[in-house]
Amino acid sequence: MLIANLFLAAVSGLVGAIVLTVLVYIFSGVGIKMDIPYLLGTRFSKSDSKSQAYIVGIILFLLIGAFWGFFYVTLMMGLSELPSWEFGLLYGFGHGFFMGVIISTFADSHPKVGEGKLIPDPGMFGANWGALVPAAIIIAHMIFGVITIFTYNHIYHPVHMPRV
Repeated sequence: MLIANLFLAAVSGLVGAIVLTVLVYIFSGVGIKMDIPYLLGTRFSKSDSKSQAYIVGIILFLLIGAFWGFFYVTLMMGLSELPSWEFGLLYGFGHGFFMGVIISTFADSHPKVGEGKLIPDPGMFGANWGALVPAAIIIAHMIFGVITIFTYNHIYHPVHMPRV
């Protein structure tokens, strides 16, 4: 049985989420609008302040990323697999697919999303936000998976991981 450091797994997910956040804004810069931190922030902040929505959204986005890092490593260790970039890529693909479905469900319950509201409805996989958004969601999460696992391996050195 392999032993994981779950704190470092969460830290690795946080690093992955920072990269994912940067990717979201790089994509926005080239015309692929998928501002998930803003979507989260407007859902969970009471204020109409755009800056407060971004602060709340980015903090939530990073915390969710830490959770996913914890989840990735726990799942890999539960399968008795050393965390590898290949698994990070595979899990990132599954994660991106899951989030593509969830974004539509999340938007359905969001009071500021919809026709004539602050944020246009993203639709399934964010397809209503643009033709490239579904692919960007999947690719960004695959990068998240690779970065998260690379960071975990770099910090924890799984070659020296103790076996029980």
